[in-house]
Amino acid sequence: MSRSRSTICIDATYGIPVILPNEMGRPPSVLEPIGVEHIPVFRDNEARGPLLVQILIYDGGDKSKVAPRDRHWAIAWMVGEMTAVSWFVDGCPVAAHRILELKNELASDGTGPLPYLTNWGPRTTSIGLEDQAAVHVDIATLSYSQRQVMEGIARTEPVRPPNGNWNCQNWVASILRRCEEAGVLTPDQRRYALNQTGVPWRNLL
Repeated sequence: MSRSRSTICIDATYGIPVILPNEMGRPPSVLEPIGVEHIPVFRDNEARGPLLVQILIYDGGDKSKVAPRDRHWAIAWMVGEMTAVSWFVDGCPVAAHRILELKNELASDGTGPLPYLTNWGPRTTSIGLEDQAAVHVDIATLSYSQRQVMEGIARTEPVRPPNGNWNCQNWVASILRRCEEAGVLTPDQRRYALNQTGVPWRNLL
């Protein structure tokens, strides 16, 4: 899919055509983030056996100020850590996870965040303090082939125009629904995970 292609969507609230740069909201003026997929230990661990897949719920460090419906959601699974001392940060090994999420990128002209979210596709990134502090909700332990199906679904899950209702939580819920339809998750696994988020998830679909 060309990065310069735009998709015209209809805002569900106002019925107004909204133009997003391609179906994934990838702005042509913003460089795609670089992950650590190329590091052998992370790449090799990713392809090795079943791993626990979780919903990560970020609250910005203050649950009292961020309403449950406004918290950032992602899907992730840990793919390993660098145990060589040369990779240690503050005495701890650098760990990485495979993550499926939407990002709110900054405009290249310095005017602030773009008015839509971006799906860059699955990435492997180092696990930071925010990731560690996030609430981790277990979804299921999935095989490599099952995770590949989940990645393919996330890679093609479009970004909808912002309308004050749709956000990353709807995106995650849609991926889990499509994973159930694909036989990657059972209905009980999907419902159990969403029930643990603290959000009335049926309103997300």
